[in-house]
Amino acid sequence: MQNSPTRSSIDVGSVIDETYTIEGLIGRGGMGAVFLASHRRLAGKKVAIKMLLADLGGDEILARFKREADIASSLDHPNIVKVENYNVLPDGTPYIAYEFLQGESLAQRIEAGPLPLEQVFSIMRGVGSALAAAHRAGVVHRDLKPQNIFLVQTEVAGNAIELAKVLDFGISKLRGSQTVKTQDSTLLGTPQYMAPEQATGQHTSIDERTDIFALGAIVYEMLTGRPAFSGASIPEVVFKVVYEQPAPLDVDVPPNVADAIAKAMQKAQGDRFQTVSGFVEALTGQPLAVVPRSTLPPPLASGERKKVTANEAFAQTMGSGDHGDAPKLAPTLPSEPPKSTVPAGVITNAPTVTDKRSPALIAALVLGGAVIVAGAVLFATRRPPAAPPPAKPLAVASPDAVLAVAADAAATAAIADGPAVVAVAADAHVVVSRPPVQPPVQAADSAPDDVEAASRLVKAEAAFARNESVTVERLANMVLSAEHASDRQRAQAHMLRGIIACTVHSDISSANSELRALHGSPAFRRRLLDACHAAGFLTDQK
Repeated sequence: MQNSPTRSSIDVGSVIDETYTIEGLIGRGGMGAVFLASHRRLAGKKVAIKMLLADLGGDEILARFKREADIASSLDHPNIVKVENYNVLPDGTPYIAYEFLQGESLAQRIEAGPLPLEQVFSIMRGVGSALAAAHRAGVVHRDLKPQNIFLVQTEVAGNAIELAKVLDFGISKLRGSQTVKTQDSTLLGTPQYMAPEQATGQHTSIDERTDIFALGAIVYEMLTGRPAFSGASIPEVVFKVVYEQPAPLDVDVPPNVADAIAKAMQKAQGDRFQTVSGFVEALTGQPLAVVPRSTLPPPLASGERKKVTANEAFAQTMGSGDHGDAPKLAPTLPSEPPKSTVPAGVITNAPTVTDKRSPALIAALVLGGAVIVAGAVLFATRRPPAAPPPAKPLAVASPDAVLAVAADAAATAAIADGPAVVAVAADAHVVVSRPPVQPPVQAADSAPDDVEAASRLVKAEAAFARNESVTVERLANMVLSAEHASDRQRAQAHMLRGIIACTVHSDISSANSELRALHGSPAFRRRLLDACHAAGFLTDQK
């Protein structure tokens, strides 16, 4: 890779992950930097790449960074910044590629002075919509502030509008999640916008109402041009947040606006609004509209025209220029499973579809099929016999046969020969059970395994068993960049990265790339295919 980011600084022209060319620095902080980059294969596409510092480590920080990408991507909301890509570089440095936003932050807007009430309403409805979606998914942002709200000028239906986008889910709290273990004494967030329970480190008490407090403080600042809580030091700000009320609003606003702000910033969680939607409705006088998640449509009434879904409409653009109705494919009979057209050994996220037809249509299709078969037989008699079909791939092991390797030296020999189930008993002994008739896991080379790479692979397998995907990727990348790692060890690292791509990122393109790297390592290929299949992605196993 050109201009590796392992250096102390990344220069203009550096290439990241063979995909993005750095064009400039957007900003730098204590944990990393954000760069403007252009996509090397998509002309004109710009992204903002957020990258951790090379010397910054620790599973907790890496988990926060990865979780930031996962949350923003899974929410997929127009008022939340869009994630374009996430990956870990060969040196272990993770990065997130975001959509490149052109505009200004809410903090920059406030610097110019108080905002008109109508503009406050518009911004808060966008931010409130994003947070309501996050809260429905069990996500609490925990670091809402003007700097994390970005204002973008865009065009919708020929109208120029301003769109508010929520950024930075890096310290978000997932309801019930234990991914990041934080002591109660740790202060996470920005003090001026913290709720009392957050400012005093009561992390188990944090919920949606914590974000509502921050929204109240932000609206106060938008209307007055000054923070609701300020001081000469962090302890002074925290004291005011916990014990003091902000100065009364000195701007002329309707009573419902002042009341909504005051209620949002109540010290006791139970005295605040219980939902973001309730706060936004009380503030603006209009409820937030909620678009339901797409579900299966109800049966059509007689004579009603079928609506074309977004996926169907997109599929119709793949034709040769005839943009009428999509062609109707011959259905699979209900008694037969649908035939896979996926090349052998390729992973895909295509769903399995069962098509139900009337008995008359089925009879017609059977008759037509018989005619086609008869013609095929006649054609075959006039041609030399075809070559025999390729051998079928070996059956993949059960999804339960996933390695759960403890960081024990005794496990190293157990995993050297192939997939196995390794469980750690209560007495800390390692118990190994192996599926019957498993071929040995050997790559094409005969070079001895590297000791350091072997140790990293054992740790990676142990991290995989604990669902620590970031650690798995980091260790696998270290093995792939190691100078003396054997081909078998590199194959195992490719397999681990592929499994994480399928099961964690749902990234089928990356999974197939790792699969191609496993040529000559059939057992590792089988384990990767099995994991992707268990995660819901189809593989041609015939």
